[in-house]
Amino acid sequence: MGLFGKKANKKFNELDIALLKLQNECDRRNTQAEQASARASEFHKKAIQSLKDHNTDLAKMYLCLEKEAKKYSSLLSVTCVEAARQKRLLQERVSQISLVDAMKKTNELLNKMQIDGEKLKETMDEIQQHVAADKASINEIDQIISGNKDEVDNMMAELMDEITIERDINAIPSHDPVLTDTSVHHSAAIGTVRDKNEDRPDSVEIEEDREVEVCVN
Repeated sequence: MGLFGKKANKKFNELDIALLKLQNECDRRNTQAEQASARASEFHKKAIQSLKDHNTDLAKMYLCLEKEAKKYSSLLSVTCVEAARQKRLLQERVSQISLVDAMKKTNELLNKMQIDGEKLKETMDEIQQHVAADKASINEIDQIISGNKDEVDNMMAELMDEITIERDINAIPSHDPVLTDTSVHHSAAIGTVRDKNEDRPDSVEIEEDREVEVCVN
């Protein structure tokens, strides 16, 4: 509860007490007015009885008392009317304060709703900004991919070629060379010729090499 609410509650309590006092005062004056009116009636009867008894002075006294009782009763009635009016004004004041308090609370609620609405709008704006930024980033990435599509395709093709070549190489069987009889005879002949050439002079070496080459062929 805010400061206004506390002040309003305090004012309500004060007005309630004032209304209670006015109500009690109205009741008291109404009672007194009724009593004064009843006394006036009694004085009127006694005045008539005194006149019947030929007691003029006593009759005059009762008539004076009746007059004063009626006057007092009328005065009390007026004060009762005034008290009732004051009570009505206080009740209206209470209603006004209640209305003002209700309007105040309504305004506070509206202000809070407005503030919450502004905060929500700010949040939505931030979300829209993030969405726009993400969209721009996605577009940028798409542009980069589109711009480098040919290069990427070429790189992928080269990579596939390398994979194919490597697969073909791996498919070739690997084994040690096999020596045949012809290759053994050929090696022995070459060894014999070389042994003979070692005993000959250097001038004949080139010619012998040619003969060996012809024989081998």
